[in-house]
Amino acid sequence: MTEGFVIRAPRRDDLAGVVALMRACDVAEFGRPDTDDADVLAEWDGTGFVLADDARVAVEPGDPPGTAAERIVGYAHTFEKHIQVMVDPDGNGRGIGTALREFAEARALQQATTQAARAAGGEPAASEAIEVTVWQAPRRSNGTAHRLLEAAGYTRGHHYAEMETELTDDMPAPIWSQGVSVRTFEIGRDTAACHALQNLAWAQYKTYEPVSFERWADLLREPDFDPSLWFLAEERDTLVGMCLSREYEDQAWIISLGVHPEHRGRGLGEALLRHAVCRLRARGVTRVGLSVSSRTSQSAWKVYEHVGMRDSGGWVAFEKVLRAPEPT
Repeated sequence: MTEGFVIRAPRRDDLAGVVALMRACDVAEFGRPDTDDADVLAEWDGTGFVLADDARVAVEPGDPPGTAAERIVGYAHTFEKHIQVMVDPDGNGRGIGTALREFAEARALQQATTQAARAAGGEPAASEAIEVTVWQAPRRSNGTAHRLLEAAGYTRGHHYAEMETELTDDMPAPIWSQGVSVRTFEIGRDTAACHALQNLAWAQYKTYEPVSFERWADLLREPDFDPSLWFLAEERDTLVGMCLSREYEDQAWIISLGVHPEHRGRGLGEALLRHAVCRLRARGVTRVGLSVSSRTSQSAWKVYEHVGMRDSGGWVAFEKVLRAPEPT
């Protein structure tokens, strides 16, 4: 037990406590809660994620220990090289974040070692140096987290902007290229094509790593998946673009927007985005947002701005190369 708190594996019944922690962090960082149960469950239920191995919570023990009176004051997980660490705003300065980060980094090396063994058909060669580059993305405004990460050996990289716009009843309608039609997503019929289009459309971005079909299909199993908010553009029965969105408590989010490389320059990205915001407004949504990397093409940024989106904050990516100890 560290001073005043215990690090342990999370349980499914910790969901409410983890969500409460994240919402408290949301409020402290940008003034409103932005996390719900579905967000956390999407991570926990993702293909390949093992809750007992890949995550930890920091808890203040109840009295007596193990009772429902305990409170979650920190959370961390490591998955696919991404590390997330969150500490209750009232718990800073107690070493909670450091303890969770050290767990997450050690777990990332374990994952890298396992992957290397699988690639080698067993155990990695004794002479093989195992290393992995992990990243964290605190909010741009969180200077304290930036300084702590830099002190822990992380280097600042690109950033992600959170683009948002308020929706009104007079949102301009989309203008479609001749021969293009739009419809909503159908499970089975469109699953493979949409997965392939995302990897193809996003391949130009330096920070993008292709997503496996199994991982992409996790989107269909998320609690708030709604196929009526996934919009597909077709021409001659061929998928040429898509805009996939999700509705939350107080806003909607564009989770994927992509146009086939052979059909760019026709205004399809803007038309899809305008179609989505008009449909969302018709459902009573008043705000919509998306995230975009600083390494994304300027043409994409211009589309978002043309639709009325403005930079309302975002995240900074910090990277660190982890190396396993040399074999003895």
